[in-house]
Amino acid sequence: MTDLVDDDLDTEILKARMLGISNRAIARRYRITAREVDLALERALPQIDNLTRVAAIKVELARLDQLIQPFFLKAMQGDSVAANILIRLSERRSELLGLNSPLRIDATLVETYDDPSSVDEMEAAIARLVGKPAQPN
Repeated sequence: MTDLVDDDLDTEILKARMLGISNRAIARRYRITAREVDLALERALPQIDNLTRVAAIKVELARLDQLIQPFFLKAMQGDSVAANILIRLSERRSELLGLNSPLRIDATLVETYDDPSSVDEMEAAIARLVGKPAQPN
């Protein structure tokens, strides 16, 4: 193992990974297992849950809104370059909001059970008593 403190090692592993160095090469460099590299990356990287995801989307939308304002004014004055940039920014905004996503359809399998009626159950019981197979209805 290395003599770096765990937090420092996690940071170094993250830096190496961000430079494109493979997990195996990082493991060899620091004389640890590939699993330990994965765990270090897990500790060093921010946890992404739904709250984090929503917050990141809100920040990105605010940034896009700031960028859109000056290009919108120029595009309205006939600047074709600004119009092109505005379109790309608007497309990105739509992607973040999921406006371009296909309609989501949740298919649900509904199983039906043919429960025998009380008459069917009685006929089956009588058939068992007399030793004959029950007649399907």
